[in-house]
Amino acid sequence: MLVAYHPASIDLNTSTLPGILTEIFANFGQMVWSKDILTGKVHFLTDNFGSVFEMPMDLIRMEPAILKSCVHPEDAPFIDLYSKVLLTNNVEELEYRILTPAGNVKWIRERKQLAKNDLGEIIRLDTMLTETTDHKSEELKLIDSEATFKSLFYKNPNPMWVYDTESLYFLAVNDAAVKFYGYTHDEFFRMTVRQIRPQEDVDDLLQAIRNNNLESRSDKNWRHLRKDGSLIYVKLISNSIQFRGHKARLVLANDVTQQVSAESQMEKVYRYLERFQEAVSKNSLLALLDHSGTIVFVNDKILQTSGFKTEQLIGKPWSALQSSIYREEHNQEINQFMTEQKSWRGERKFFRKQGSHFWVNCSIIPILDSEDNPAQYLLIADDISNLKEAEKRNKDYAMKLHNILEGVTDALFVLDKNWLLSNINLEAEKLFKKKRNSLIGKNIWEIFPADEGAKFYQFFRKAKKRRITVQFEEFYAPKDLWYDISLYPSKDGLAVCFRDVTERRKKESEHRELMEQLLAQNRDLEEFTFITSHSLRAQIANISMLCSAIDLSGLTPSNHEIFERLFQCSGNLDSVIEDLNTILTVKDRHTLIFENVNIQSSVIDSISKIAFSFSPFKKFITTDIAPDVELFTVRHYFEAILIQIITNSLKFRAMDRDPEINIKGFKEEKHVVITFQDNGKGLDIALVKKQLFHLYKTFHPGVSGRGLGLYLCKILVDELKGIIDIESEENKGTLITVRFPVM
Repeated sequence: MLVAYHPASIDLNTSTLPGILTEIFANFGQMVWSKDILTGKVHFLTDNFGSVFEMPMDLIRMEPAILKSCVHPEDAPFIDLYSKVLLTNNVEELEYRILTPAGNVKWIRERKQLAKNDLGEIIRLDTMLTETTDHKSEELKLIDSEATFKSLFYKNPNPMWVYDTESLYFLAVNDAAVKFYGYTHDEFFRMTVRQIRPQEDVDDLLQAIRNNNLESRSDKNWRHLRKDGSLIYVKLISNSIQFRGHKARLVLANDVTQQVSAESQMEKVYRYLERFQEAVSKNSLLALLDHSGTIVFVNDKILQTSGFKTEQLIGKPWSALQSSIYREEHNQEINQFMTEQKSWRGERKFFRKQGSHFWVNCSIIPILDSEDNPAQYLLIADDISNLKEAEKRNKDYAMKLHNILEGVTDALFVLDKNWLLSNINLEAEKLFKKKRNSLIGKNIWEIFPADEGAKFYQFFRKAKKRRITVQFEEFYAPKDLWYDISLYPSKDGLAVCFRDVTERRKKESEHRELMEQLLAQNRDLEEFTFITSHSLRAQIANISMLCSAIDLSGLTPSNHEIFERLFQCSGNLDSVIEDLNTILTVKDRHTLIFENVNIQSSVIDSISKIAFSFSPFKKFITTDIAPDVELFTVRHYFEAILIQIITNSLKFRAMDRDPEINIKGFKEEKHVVITFQDNGKGLDIALVKKQLFHLYKTFHPGVSGRGLGLYLCKILVDELKGIIDIESEENKGTLITVRFPVM
């Protein structure tokens, strides 16, 4: 059964320390030692220092201070800086390198805690070390002193910065400071250290800098301000340094706003062990075995999970918990570990009373007696049935994903870091024209030969080096095909998607050729229309001049009537040609210039440009337009629409009442809306709706007009990507609404 250990009741001596505690330290990969400050005597030192520092344990026990000599020379200055943190806060945590006698560089995470007696006197230094080399090996290969500084500075979990002691501007800040204070790096570099302090504390800071006594004030709680204005308290540890040619200070900040009283790290370990014991007993399957492997104790969790009662398990071999699928030969490995006083870990199927099974992650740990012989074994197991079920589902999902990829019509394959093919789908087999078994492990550039200057090679290298997604299309001459290629990088390599777009590229090429032909024909047509219209208008002008020169007094009445009709026809023909020129001008998109147009000002300008004959009626026009409504549009198109609609409202006014025209302009969601409401003659909208915007369609006999106004309005509104809508009722008036998209 588990025993709860308390600091007050345990003498930290390796000869009396329970074997299970040593085993637990080793299982967590931690090296622990405790030193009496007054006598300098080491009370406790675990046995795993030797394997990490690559020294004989007898030498370490004889002279523990020899461990400090292994600290990497480049990291020693930072350790001295952090030693001040220990004296100030009674606790220190840092990560540094060691250089073993064998010449190996390893990373160590160290946490120190000063223990005090009731009088506040320091009586003990407790230290816990953990080797973190595996986490640092890839990141810190061939690291130089500058990289060491960057690692210890920029990646430090505590806020750190460097500032110029003359200008007080920040010269460098680490990510922890950015996160802690809320300012970006750029914002920091535009600030001085005064700006992170309340104004009333600045004089104290400046005085300390002038007196050069910042180091002696490391116990002071300084008030700082975050970007959001919140007030915090920090302790600052700082050293004078030369930084990029500046006299500067390196500062480390500890947040003490909610600091709790320092606790002994060793006491925390014991309390953790108590919680660990409680958690294990509550959440894990726990059994205690005697030296022969017979069950002598089981906790409630193992009874609840298996369905057995205590008396059904006590006195039985631990293998009684296992599924019947395991035979004696399956347990030989476990028995060998137990015989050699080693811990065994592995997955096993356990048996339930009702006959079903469940998966556990199981550990069997030997508990040694005072003579280092296994007296008991602790069996700890966690139910991982859900995890196993999830693994099974993942395998099913992986198979489904494989089937999906096989059904994809694009060629998909995966490259590792060395450009070797590691996975290929069915379409990729067709692309390479080889079976995947013969392609796996082959270099892609052997299959797709490419010079370093080729797009294939450049884009592949770019995606891999920068770890960015790249998509491009390229013609591959050896296969005479166009490919759309997408590259998806990962830390392990590159996923590649090939799509044959040769047919699409051919169609696009044909389409471009067709468009070029149409553009050429359109230019020819415009030139022909221009020449024709100007030639016709010249002849019409000649006819008009000749008609005006004829002496009408000598004509008979019938000839006089013929002459008047001839003169009228020439005028009508001139109007038709003028209308055609207007339409061609509107449709000439080469002259479009977009700009921001103020709606209110544009409406006022348009009203002023209305024909002189309508001047007496302008006083009946009212507007309701917000002064800040603007539209990004073509000004002369927009104002032509306004003038045409207002002119139509005045032209087709009711003769028995004064005209009323109200113009409104406003913005709604993604449109600017202009409305024109009049009280004119109106239309039977249901009767003429389909012909409203047709060329030369007029709907009010007796009123002069060529039927061009609404047609031109519709063309202009369409060119500006807008919508025009008309509601009308005979003898009551018309409402025209025009909506323009906000770009």
